[in-house]
Amino acid sequence: MDLTGLIDSIINGAYNIDKGRKYLTTDGFEHTGRISYEDGISVSFECFQNAQASADPLIMILVELTYLQQEFHYCHETDTFARSSLTKAIQSFEDALRSLKIVEDSTLYKGAEATYPTEDKYRHPFIFYGVAVFVPWALWFTLGAISHSHLWDNRGWVIFGSMLGIIGLCTPLIAAMVLILPDREMRKELLSACTNFKSIHWGWYAFVFLFPFAVILLAQAISLLFGHSAEQFNFAPKFSFSAGIFPAWFLMAIAPIIEEFGWHTYGIHCIRRRFNLFTTCLIFGVIWGMWHMPLSTVKDYYQSVVMEAGIIYSINFLVSLIPYLIIDNWCYYKTGRNMFLQVSQHLVFGFSMEIFRTHPDSKVIHTILLIIFSAVIVVRERKFFFEKAVEG
Repeated sequence: MDLTGLIDSIINGAYNIDKGRKYLTTDGFEHTGRISYEDGISVSFECFQNAQASADPLIMILVELTYLQQEFHYCHETDTFARSSLTKAIQSFEDALRSLKIVEDSTLYKGAEATYPTEDKYRHPFIFYGVAVFVPWALWFTLGAISHSHLWDNRGWVIFGSMLGIIGLCTPLIAAMVLILPDREMRKELLSACTNFKSIHWGWYAFVFLFPFAVILLAQAISLLFGHSAEQFNFAPKFSFSAGIFPAWFLMAIAPIIEEFGWHTYGIHCIRRRFNLFTTCLIFGVIWGMWHMPLSTVKDYYQSVVMEAGIIYSINFLVSLIPYLIIDNWCYYKTGRNMFLQVSQHLVFGFSMEIFRTHPDSKVIHTILLIIFSAVIVVRERKFFFEKAVEG
């Protein structure tokens, strides 16, 4: 039987099956319904057997698809579960039919093949972020509980808690290195990011080391219009937070190194592999904000101090991460993923927020300025941010 004959038969079979179902529930027509139902089943089954015997994938798919379409046509509108199941089955067979047509056309097949990411690099985002986020959460929530208990009065517990904090900080770096080092190509990329300084314009160095100070000073100047004191421009006598047994300056110095060699050696790349740069910044901004959250439970840590200043300032910290990352990743990819500039930018931004007696309201203004600047960059560099291809 040819394809047309099989299609006609399967349509008749589906019709008789539906007719039989209806007659079986109608008084006086049960016998007619049984005959019609059995005939429909027999014809449909024979069509399926003939389709399989043809060994032609196109015939098999078309026969199955036609039968499902007829079943959907006869399915009562109130039977939402059956209609939903049939819809999904039809979509699957339609996808199979499209795939078959693409495979049969060598031009379409090569085009489709070219769109599929065949490289194995940075292909474990769930493993990386599962470890990089949830392990620090467990450690830092434990540290938070200890820091607000009587145990914190004991030097030994302070040392233990401080080590939990450092281990949590190092977790993204450890996860990244475990995934990177066994792979030759990723090792080469990491080495290149650490040693390649060619073709980096001097303006990027000026931007990285001066822009953070310029933005915070401008924010403080604007705050004067709202009645805040000019004393903000004085240097702060000490850092606004502490970190257990570690001096605040030590944590400010090592955190950017440890974080960036975790986030920007694997974390950003495994998102960027699948999304454009703008979407990558948004996704990573949310994850990075979540990563910081448990630190707000740790006594005297930076996020805890911000939280105590007011909920608006905690929200401001989380919001500020998005425009910061847009600027940060713009610089990162424009400089060929140079890790020295990446770490330096994180370091300078951190110190610029601590070196002056900045009022918390000025930090809100600072975030607004970052949003404006990042928006200007995105508008001016639309292609750079919204194309899927990886830059740099």
